Amino acid sequence: MIWGSNECSTCHCVPDQPAVTIHSSSDDAVMSEGQNVTLYCNISCSFHQLVVTWFKDDHTLSESGPTLHLSPLTAKDSGNYTCGFNSSGGTRSLPYRLHVEAEEEADAEDKAAEEGECRRPTSLCGKRNTR
Repeated sequence: MIWGSNECSTCHCVPDQPAVTIHSSSDDAVMSEGQNVTLYCNISCSFHQLVVTWFKDDHTLSESGPTLHLSPLTAKDSGNYTCGFNSSGGTRSLPYRLHVEAEEEADAEDKAAEEGECRRPTSLCGKRNTR
């Protein structure tokens, strides 16, 4: 269940699923500077009113609620994002890795691709958004 407000008062359990997961509005493994992305904190099992807290690289973010909007992206937005039930860490999602290419990095990869090279892992070659 993806929440529409900061709190959930009527939730249900979904067996055999992690309690907290993060989903992204983008399927791209690598994002470019200037793009936008929204991360969604999905709580699969709760019968209590819970406030969602977001973390980046284990540091609490000021944003709260079930969605985290990042726009426009910069390379500084790269990191591991988690969401949880409370600011002390309580129950947290597994990390969601966000990688944002700096413009210079993207330009170098474009040039390498034109020359028939790919500097990313093979599974990511050709999977970059166009600007």
